[in-house]
Amino acid sequence: MSFGLWLAATVGMLAVRAPHIRRSLSIKVARSRESRLDRALVALVGAGLLLPWLTVFDASVGPVRLAAGAAAFGFGLWLLHRSHVDLGRNWSNTLELREQHTLVTHGVYRHVRHPMYTALLLHGVGQALVLRSPLAGPAFLLAMFALVLTRLAKEERLMRDAFGDVYVRYCERTSRLVPGLALKTRSSQ
Repeated sequence: MSFGLWLAATVGMLAVRAPHIRRSLSIKVARSRESRLDRALVALVGAGLLLPWLTVFDASVGPVRLAAGAAAFGFGLWLLHRSHVDLGRNWSNTLELREQHTLVTHGVYRHVRHPMYTALLLHGVGQALVLRSPLAGPAFLLAMFALVLTRLAKEERLMRDAFGDVYVRYCERTSRLVPGLALKTRSSQ
């Protein structure tokens, strides 16, 4: 049951992202800050997502963990979908700005500057809850956490450089990952 839930959530995540990935590849990059470290961490995130296929694990989890994992997956999928829809053609899987990139501050971006990272971290929480393997369970969450830690400051610097004071004001009124938490950040000062 838990592997099936993880599989459904992971297929759902990939289905949400697939059309946006295709569209993103067709839009010319105007500015990039992608690094080798960024590419390596993205590969690590992918490995963390696929590791459950290669790992033997105890599939029995209690109903509370299963329900909490399902809730994390469900909210994460909804937030991932909304993030992609709200970003539209501005989304990139790396630290890039596309041609005619605009600052998105509506929809879920009105409440959180990085809702897609929040959504993917929620997927990681769901995976850690429903897969009891000490390796496969937390693999995606830990890899995603490392990616977010290294990317946030760079991404916000890229946005500040592109949008100036408009982005700084947006940072002053909008939380990074969770509504109401850590409104003030270095990028907004």
